[in-house]
Parts: sequence; structure tokens; C-alpha cells
Amino acid sequence: SMEAEGSWKKQDVCMRIPAIEGVLLRAASHLLFRGEEVSSETSLDGIGVEDGACLQLVVDRHGGHFLLTASEDRTARLMSSETGQCFRTFDGHTGSVNCASFSSDGELVLTASEDRTAKLWSIDSGELLHTFD
Repeated sequence: SMEAEGSWKKQDVCMRIPAIEGVLLRAASHLLFRGEEVSSETSLDGIGVEDGACLQLVVDRHGGHFLLTASEDRTARLMSSETGQCFRTFDGHTGSVNCASFSSDGELVLTASEDRTAKLWSIDSGELLHTFD
């Protein structure tokens, strides 16, 4: 959680996250607001970001080829970062999915939801492997 200035752009948000390295950030990161990607040149106030709004930063550790999204529609999606094509939909939560993350080996996805559960998924099959209550 951080206090963002309305005039901030994507790089201003990302530079304030200590775990993000400059090279990785430039190559494979996506800033999302209400499910739409925020371009590098757009200011936060220019797209209607208000105090308390949720921005999502997605960093792709797979060389910039895949984008993992979390959505209010209760799903997470694995998409091509180049074409926007959806390869896999992870559907099973009963509340908005607040975050989604790749495992370090790139084989699994972990999602967390407002339904107060986390779910572990296989990327290859899309199968739900485990629900953490």
C-alpha cells in the first residue's frame, strides 16, 4: 500500500516497489486498473484513479510472453502479452480474484480471492490442484 500522486505514471508506481528490478520492469511488466492495461504515458488521474483504488502490477517472469491477470469476474487468465489471446481461464472462485501469481518454476498459478480462499492451479491443464481455506 502506498500513497500515489495523481500525476504519477506507470514507471513512478513501479519505481516505488523495492522488489522490482529495472531491467525486468522495463521488459515484462503490466500495470492494470479495472482490468485494463495502463499505458506508460498515461497519468493515474487521467484514467480516473482515486484514493483507495486498486492497481495491479503484473510482472512476467516468463520472458515477456505470458500475462497473468486477476479479475472482478471471479477468474484469473493466462494470456499472450503480445496478442492478448487467452490461453487458459482459471475459474472456481466465488468472489473477485484479487491477485494471481506464477510459481518460481512456472508450472503453477496461485490465486487469492475475496471469497477468502487461495487456489493452486496447473498451468498446463488448468486443473484446480488445491483450495486453501
